[in-house]
Order: sequence, then C-alpha cells, then structure tokens
Amino acid sequence: MNDRRHSILSLASLLLFFMFVLFTLPVLIESAQAYRASVNGQDQNINLYTAENYIITRFRQFDHAGDSVQIRSLGDSQALVFTDMLDGQPYETSLYLLGSEFRELFTQKGSDADIQMGTTLAELAAFDVRQDDSGLIVVELEDLHQNRASFVLHPGPA
Repeated sequence: MNDRRHSILSLASLLLFFMFVLFTLPVLIESAQAYRASVNGQDQNINLYTAENYIITRFRQFDHAGDSVQIRSLGDSQALVFTDMLDGQPYETSLYLLGSEFRELFTQKGSDADIQMGTTLAELAAFDVRQDDSGLIVVELEDLHQNRASFVLHPGPA
C-alpha cells in the first residue's frame, strides 16, 4: 500500500512539474520576442536620434555670429556648414549626406578637401536642410527604415 501511495505522489509531482513547464515555456518565448522587438526598435531609432541631437548640439555651439551657420551645396547634397575661428584662421565644420552616410567634415576654410574624408556619424536615407522665409533653418531626416524626424533651428542675431 505504501508503494502505491508513493507512486501516486510521484506521478502527481511529475504531472505538476510538466504543467508548470507547459505554462511557463510560452511566457518565456513571448518575453524573448518582446525583448527582441524592443531592441530592434531602439536600433532603428538610434540613427535618427544620433543625427538629430548631433545637428542641434553643433548648431548651439556655433550659433554665435550672424554668418557662422550657412547652408551650402557639397557634392550632390546640401550641407549645414558652421564657421569658426581657431588661432586666427577660419575653419568649417560641414554636416552632409554621402550615399546613406550622414557625415561631418572639419577643414580649414577654402581647402579642397574631398567629401569622402568626412567622419560617418549615422546612417540616413535623406537629409534635407533649408532656410524658410522667416530665416528659420528647417531640417528633415529620414532613416533607412523610413522613420522621419524634422525640427526647426532658430539662428541667433547677427
């Protein structure tokens, strides 16, 4: 009788364990998928976030004189160009799109540096910068996943 009772208890314990596994496994799989989706979403948004914050930070650093921020053509794209004086010499920092690479190029003003020499900051599908009628600089970005961001920069007084 004791063996039979022990067998029933063992079977009940084993059945309880398998039920626990049966109900826990789908929860673990769903959690892993949710985590993966969250990480992928962050990876997609990081390029827009990086480019947007980099442009805003550079703008704030250089927006101290009337002509220190300009929009120019650089290669086949537009560039946001910041001018500053270092040791009495004018230098330019250009932010532009080359292919799908959002880049920064720091050169002495007037140099004939190749745009290929710029440092890659992020991967973008589009970078559009223009100045509207009121003098505001409008920046529009699009990443490789068709996520978009746009913002307006207000240049300081000349």
